[in-house]
Amino acid sequence: SKRDIAEAIALTADGGYLLAGLTESADGDVTNNNGIGDFWVIRLSTEGELIWERTLGGSGQDHAYDVLEKPSGNIVVAGYTRSADGDVSGYDWGEDFWIVELDSEGNMVSQWVVGAYRSEDCAQKLYLGEDGSIYAVGYFAYRDCGISCNYVDNQMSILKISAAGEVEWFDQFGGQWFEDGFDIVAESDGGAIAIGSQDAGVSLFSNGLGGRDFWVISVDDDGNELWSKNYGGSFTDVARCIVLTDDGDLIVAGQTTSNDIDVKENSGMNDAWIMKLDSQGGIIDTLSFGGSGDDVVNSAYIEGNRIIFAGYSMSYQEGSAEKREKDLWLFEVVN
Repeated sequence: SKRDIAEAIALTADGGYLLAGLTESADGDVTNNNGIGDFWVIRLSTEGELIWERTLGGSGQDHAYDVLEKPSGNIVVAGYTRSADGDVSGYDWGEDFWIVELDSEGNMVSQWVVGAYRSEDCAQKLYLGEDGSIYAVGYFAYRDCGISCNYVDNQMSILKISAAGEVEWFDQFGGQWFEDGFDIVAESDGGAIAIGSQDAGVSLFSNGLGGRDFWVISVDDDGNELWSKNYGGSFTDVARCIVLTDDGDLIVAGQTTSNDIDVKENSGMNDAWIMKLDSQGGIIDTLSFGGSGDDVVNSAYIEGNRIIFAGYSMSYQEGSAEKREKDLWLFEVVN
């Protein structure tokens, strides 16, 4: 009867589905609620029938943003917690990364609370490495509470948890401007490449192109930065998703309102913008898709030579003057 939000979906090995997000309800399909809002994890059959659902959290707000299934059948869920009780152990203050591992029946196996004092930390995307390591990317927002609690910094945060369940590192990147992390992929050597956005005006202290840029950062197995690059034009460019091709290239996609520098064209307002980069971040090619309205890519899926993108479109159909609301938008590109 209250807010129920699905933030992520994942396929299971048996052909079913996992959903993760937030619930503030305690009725209907929701068996119980621990507080203001809980992680809500749902397992569905291939036909979409409910197998089980679980709420996870404490008396505060707990919100899940991503979910994946491990080869063992266990399930990993990521988001943030503001609880210091219930299912949550190790909460500090403010908002912390909360990573939860469940078995195939939805029972909690492990959990990790990671964050800094007086900060807002949120995990927004998960990735499972070849060796079983768990990677999570999101943001870190520090609060200065000298007189009143104001946000003074926002950085990309990356967390790595080993296959044995140990937190290997939790590092922040950026800090000169406003940065955010939206997606991550792991490489075979244990390093990772994360993408997001960086608010970076052109200055002596910034690699920014103006406005808000696509931001791609590569780190090694110990979380040390290898390279960091900005892409885009003079206006707002936000990277939302990344996939790796079989030959090691990077496909990065998101949205752009620019029409210069790295962006070859723009059809109006936000366009979907797709970049193909080499393993060192060099531009191989770029593509723009869209119409006169807002057209945004939020996620990508790669299988062999095919890449499927998902997002929304608010562009008019050709020859129509009808006002367009957000429509689900799916399209495929051949790598």
